Amino acid sequence: MTFTRTKSGLKNYKNFYNVEAIIYIEGRMKKSPDGSPVEDEKAFDTLFYKALFALLSPFKSVRFKIVGNKSNVLDYHDKIEKNNTPYSYVIVDRDYDGILSSPITRNKLIHTYGYSWENDFWSDSLCFDVLNTISLNPPHGCAIYSQKSIRTIKRLKIINKMNIVGRYFGLELFPISVKGGVRGFECNVTNKFPLRASEVKKLIKKFDKCYMSDSNYIPLQQKCNLDGPRLIQGHFYEHFIINLLSFAYKVSSGVAHNSVEASLIKNIAFNYFKLKPNYYLNPQTLQHYTEQFQRVLSA
Repeated sequence: MTFTRTKSGLKNYKNFYNVEAIIYIEGRMKKSPDGSPVEDEKAFDTLFYKALFALLSPFKSVRFKIVGNKSNVLDYHDKIEKNNTPYSYVIVDRDYDGILSSPITRNKLIHTYGYSWENDFWSDSLCFDVLNTISLNPPHGCAIYSQKSIRTIKRLKIINKMNIVGRYFGLELFPISVKGGVRGFECNVTNKFPLRASEVKKLIKKFDKCYMSDSNYIPLQQKCNLDGPRLIQGHFYEHFIINLLSFAYKVSSGVAHNSVEASLIKNIAFNYFKLKPNYYLNPQTLQHYTEQFQRVLSA
C-alpha cells in the first residue's frame, strides 16, 4: 500500500501497521523479484536505529520508512510539522552540517553524532568483541586493531579537515565519496601505516596556504575539531574498519589465505550491538542520542 505525504496519508501509515511511532530515514529501497522497490526492514541502518529506539524511547513498536535522500526526509519532517502529525519522527545523517552549512535543528528531527550512523556504530568496544569472537588469538587481534586504527584515524582526521576547509574555499583535495584512484588516496590495512605519510603529504601539497590568511579560516578549523572519527565519511570509515577487522583476524589466527566476509563481520557486530547498545556506544555518542531523544519526544 502506498501512503502519500498528505495529512491523512502520514497518519494512516502508523495506523495501517498498528505501531506506536513512525520514523522516516534516509536510504535506498531494495528491489523485489519483479523489480519494484520494497522496504528492507533488515537494512543495517534500520537495525541500528531500532536498537536506539528500544533503548531511548518509550515505544514498544515502531516502523521505519526509508524515503530516499536527506532532502526527502526533511520534506517529510516539514509535512509532519505542518500537519501536526503525532508520533512521527525523522532521522538524518549529520554529514557536514554545522561546518559547511548551517546546523539543522527541528522539532521532530534526530541527527547522527558522527558523519553518519556508521561512525557512531563502529566503536572500539564493539570491534574488540567482534575480534574476541572470530580470532584464534583475541589479545593479538585486538592489539593489531588498536595500533592500526589509532594511527590511521589520526591521519584521516587531518586530511578530512583539510578537505573540508578546502571545499569551503572551492578546492576539493579528494571527492568525499571517492577515496581511491588518482583523485583520492591509498589506505591499505596490510601496511604498517595503512594511511602512509606520503599520502598525507601528497594531499597537503594541493592545499593552498593562502587560505590561512582569510578571516573565516580559523573559525572553520575550530568547527572541524570533532572527537574520534566524526569527520570521516561514514561508508569509507566502515569499509576501513571491516577491512582492518578481517586483517587482524587473519594475522592473529595465523591464517594465510582465509578471510572473514564483510557480511559476517557486520552480522556478528549487530548481534552484539542490539543486545547492549548503551554499552557499545561511546559515552559522547550515547549522551548525544540521549539528549536528541529527550528533545524530540518532548516536542
